Amino acid sequence: MGGPEPRRRMRPREAYLTGVCVTDKRAYWTKAAAKGVVKELRKEPDGKGLCAYACRQCSYFHVGHLPKDVLRGKVTRQDIYSREAR
Repeated sequence: MGGPEPRRRMRPREAYLTGVCVTDKRAYWTKAAAKGVVKELRKEPDGKGLCAYACRQCSYFHVGHLPKDVLRGKVTRQDIYSREAR
């Protein structure tokens, strides 16, 4: 009965890195991990408009609010981020 211990599943909020990005934001290894955090945070009062996105500076994923113009329907997310790429 001394079999292997069951693996403890890490909750999304625990699976992040700090100090790896110049933005000083929490970095997540995968988009799925960042989306898991978004799902949890959207339950909170200020969680509306959160999304997971890939960072151009560190190549990890972050969680952040969408720009207000996207939330208001004035522009699309792709309009904002394609401008930043230029």
